[in-house]
Amino acid sequence: MSNEDLAKYVTKLGDRCAIRRFCAKDNSQSMKGKAKKSSLLEKLKKKLNKRSGTQQDDSVSTESEEECQDKRRKTLKGNSNAMKDGRTIKMGWKHFERLEYIQVRSDKGGGTDDIFVPKSFTKLDLIAKAKSMFFQDGLSSKGHEDDLEFDMADFRSQPLDDTTTIGELFEKTNRRNLRYYLFTKAKSKVSAKKFERNAQQTHNVKLNDTEDGTFNVPDPDIPGPSGLTSTLGSCMPSHIPLDSDSDTLPDLSDYLGCVRTLKVELPDGTQEDVIYNIEPDDSGVIQLNFENQEILRDEILIRVHRGHALNELVEAFSNTLISENTKVKFQMVLPNGNIEAAQDEGGVTRDCLTEFWESFYATCTLGRDSKVPYLRHDYGHLQWEAVGKIIKFGYKEFGYFPVEIAKPFIEYCVLGEAKTDLKQTFFSYISPSEASLLQQALTEYRDEDLDELNDILQSYDCRRLLKPENIETIVQEIAHKEIVQKPMFVIDSFKVHLSGLMTETKLLECYTKLIPTNRSLLTKICFPENISEKETEMKKYLQRFIRELDKEALGKFLRFCTGSNLLLKEIAVRFTQIDGFARRFIAHTCGCILEIPDSYENYVEFRSEFTSVLKSDVWVMDID
Repeated sequence: MSNEDLAKYVTKLGDRCAIRRFCAKDNSQSMKGKAKKSSLLEKLKKKLNKRSGTQQDDSVSTESEEECQDKRRKTLKGNSNAMKDGRTIKMGWKHFERLEYIQVRSDKGGGTDDIFVPKSFTKLDLIAKAKSMFFQDGLSSKGHEDDLEFDMADFRSQPLDDTTTIGELFEKTNRRNLRYYLFTKAKSKVSAKKFERNAQQTHNVKLNDTEDGTFNVPDPDIPGPSGLTSTLGSCMPSHIPLDSDSDTLPDLSDYLGCVRTLKVELPDGTQEDVIYNIEPDDSGVIQLNFENQEILRDEILIRVHRGHALNELVEAFSNTLISENTKVKFQMVLPNGNIEAAQDEGGVTRDCLTEFWESFYATCTLGRDSKVPYLRHDYGHLQWEAVGKIIKFGYKEFGYFPVEIAKPFIEYCVLGEAKTDLKQTFFSYISPSEASLLQQALTEYRDEDLDELNDILQSYDCRRLLKPENIETIVQEIAHKEIVQKPMFVIDSFKVHLSGLMTETKLLECYTKLIPTNRSLLTKICFPENISEKETEMKKYLQRFIRELDKEALGKFLRFCTGSNLLLKEIAVRFTQIDGFARRFIAHTCGCILEIPDSYENYVEFRSEFTSVLKSDVWVMDID
């Protein structure tokens, strides 16, 4: 555009000169950029031609950038030199404890980390790599590596093949990321040579009763090959003399310290596989030890972890070798892994049973005051039968009976039929508001309550139209369905051990005498005959405190003093001269003894400290 044409649009000369300089500058920069880009493409093209061994004339038009990239991809396709020689995987650690593999967290020296490993790595290489991560100088939070067995598994807990490499696993799974876990398990006390020597042996052993209640093992070849799982609980012979006749037990010392599988034929004809190890004690008696249980002479000691009484007792009593004549004692394990310093003379067992039934009521039953077991997908006939065995054990040994379970339900298990009114039991099974409305409708039916009554009954799957003349029949039918029909599978399982356990009179006594009340509890308190004036005042404080307790607090008071929340035994009171920071209430659950300091100045002080003890719910048995 000429200067005259531009003057038509821009009148001032200075502005026209500025516009011309700007346009000339922008055009020159654009040309330089295009030239630079063209120069780079030409250089790249020459390099590619040199690699391919071809030369092209400079006059040939340059290829576009996209064409160059496509040509490079085709050239490098299938080039093994461009492949990576390793892959990144995630590595974690799981340790076997409490009958399952549990992942070890970072604060315990575990966790999950990304590591780069060669594609040629196999299972053994991965185990060695994981050991270097989690075992510093051979040590870890789970013990020394020499005391553990090692394995490697994928995220599905499936063990890896010994010969498969990491590269093959990536090609096989077609996954971008793979996660593996180092599996560890404490070694059993097994002699490797003896294990190999006996690995192919299997033995059947028949146990014969003797006069002292133990069993003799007539087969000279006692142990069989070791197994991977343990049988919890057993009435196996608790001791085998080392000086037995050589024709009966030759070369028994060869098997000391070895873990074996023993196929036992009991006197009743049943057979059971038991995994055990043989250890001599100081008296020259061989003791059979089981995982989570120890056979001590003619008794079974079962260790139960606090907070896990339900699952562990059901698992222990599921073992068919625990018979009616088996003496069972318990040992409680604290959450930190330490064993409570208490010997079971009855108090520990009552405390364990109380914890079991509290967990059972909360997780395995429905109902408010009268509770009914409900069907769970993880509880089959074996588990429900074990619960029935626990009921029988508690009643036979200590008189403990689960009185919170609906009485008609128990009557079906023990007597074969319900003697108690199902309708009244149903009112204690449902909520107080529902029970009040139904009871009012039975005495005085009102049309304005019809909608609410229908809502209540429909929640229990009522299929009939509610009318004044049929409401009582409907309530009776629903009560029978909820208390008897639904849990009939559980009733059939309980009957195996509870049928004929007691008479109707004894069952009635359980539901009337075992449930604590303020008045009945006061009759169970025994004070010394000769007490001082100060101790007499403490006696009045305790009696007043018991009268003020509600139903829940009564159960806690009894459990603190006796280990059980039921009225099983009398409580003997002793007075102690303890003052200051050391002042405290002390209970001996085995002997059902309550020690009370006589240094309280008034009742408020007494009530405050005793209430704090009952509300804490943390009572550790620390007296041998």
